Amino acid sequence: MKIFDAIKIREADETTISRQGITSGELMERAGSEVFLWLKRKFPDKETVFHIFCGKGNNGGDGLVVARLLHKDNYKAVVDIVEGTGTPSPDFSDNLDKLSECDFACNTSEVYEYKKHKIVYLDAVFGIGLNREVGEEVRAVIEKINNSGAKVIS
Repeated sequence: MKIFDAIKIREADETTISRQGITSGELMERAGSEVFLWLKRKFPDKETVFHIFCGKGNNGGDGLVVARLLHKDNYKAVVDIVEGTGTPSPDFSDNLDKLSECDFACNTSEVYEYKKHKIVYLDAVFGIGLNREVGEEVRAVIEKINNSGAKVIS
């Protein structure tokens, strides 16, 4: 398995966008769609609840795409947008708008009955290149995810 640093991943994204004549938003839609399809194969039971934690950058935008697709396919999904993760990127904002157009509200107090082994946390808080300490608010969310006992996918 090859492991790439943040610079190489950004270069790969830019190359894909340029060579395929797509926008960064279309690339995000592709990435989110592939994660959604993987989740459907891995968790076909629609009783599974997906709790998606989104930062305000492009990784969070990917998480919003996944949430929208799960919602449209009648999966149970909850989205928390994590404060303290920076200024919303344009693609994050676009996907937040698309999610609201589907009558899906983020950061609600909606509670699903969680059954043992039927909860999956999706960590879309930060993506590549985080190079700073996180604040207490973000640290608390990361600790919640890490100590949840849920299946965690990042």
